[in-house]
Amino acid sequence: MNNPSKDFIYNLISEQIKNKKADINPEHLTMIKRRIETPEVSEWFKDIEIRKKLKVIELGCSFGFLAIAESLFGKLLIKGWKGYDCDATAIEIINNIKSILDSDHQINLDKYEFTHSAVTSFKSKSVYSNNKPLLSSRIAKTKSKEFNQRVPNINYEKLPAGDILLMDIEGEEINIDLDKISFDYCILETNTEQATNKIIKDYMSRAKRFKIIKNHKLTKDKNLFFIRKKI
Repeated sequence: MNNPSKDFIYNLISEQIKNKKADINPEHLTMIKRRIETPEVSEWFKDIEIRKKLKVIELGCSFGFLAIAESLFGKLLIKGWKGYDCDATAIEIINNIKSILDSDHQINLDKYEFTHSAVTSFKSKSVYSNNKPLLSSRIAKTKSKEFNQRVPNINYEKLPAGDILLMDIEGEEINIDLDKISFDYCILETNTEQATNKIIKDYMSRAKRFKIIKNHKLTKDKNLFFIRKKI
């Protein structure tokens, strides 16, 4: 059976967002459409030959659009995908999409798991998130007026091993040590000057342990890194 079209997947995602009455910034919808048209993970790997099936770990998966795009339209062979996000609504949306693709289109994504959880350097079993539009939530260790939604928490050192690690550094993630996560490749986005400088200092200086294969500067503060972790 042929996969649903890219337009169908984008419309399905948009419909699920509306059904949940979730807020999302219009520029994020534009970004999602672009990444469905051209699956991002495959683009990073287009000059690298990978023959085995890959396990992906995604921190901040939101409603799973990267995973769905890669599964249906990407060039990589995916063995499994584990996504984590602190936004409960986003996780509900991606699990609804999985159910629809399975029941209506016979696309089985059982090896794709999406979990409502923060991933932080904190040891506590729960942390707190703020109430923001999809793709915009942040995490704090303690409850406050802004950070008032309790969220399950996983310390990053307890993550399962994967072949590819996907993560954005937008807040607390700056404290995650890539040395203590098991992966071969990491696609990492930094969103502040501090985070960008930390990645350059910590990982470009470790020539024997890490290699930054590609680096795309998007704006003054926003950078994308493609990192190879050597065994």
